[in-house]
Amino acid sequence: MLARYKENLESGAEPLPVAELKILSDDPLVEPQTVECVIDSGADATALPGLVLDGLGINAILCKKVHDYKDESEMRRGRLVRLKFFGREVRSKDQFGNDCEWVWVVELPDHARPILGRDVLNQFVVTLNGPELVCEIE
Repeated sequence: MLARYKENLESGAEPLPVAELKILSDDPLVEPQTVECVIDSGADATALPGLVLDGLGINAILCKKVHDYKDESEMRRGRLVRLKFFGREVRSKDQFGNDCEWVWVVELPDHARPILGRDVLNQFVVTLNGPELVCEIE
């Protein structure tokens, strides 16, 4: 499966690899929402705008300590969500190593660009070919 690259219109920098991520609601009357996310293999966690999560009725808020690229940490607000990526439900592990259908995602400001992090990407084989602007996901 191929993801695609998109021009970085905000800064005029290099094109960004992007892919669609489906966010599932627990409410059977609420349709899942698909968002375009920047593929960021440097991000520990997937991050989604609070506005999108609110619209799906996802209210399970949990704060966790996250680390940045300088290995500095801070507490961040996040939510427990169910996700589908390239047709597969994404799973996670709880603090005891048990398999979970929920993934903790960082809550971003309402209109921030969604980020697809290693919590999802590590469940797939991802090949980024920058010179050819190709991103393969298996």
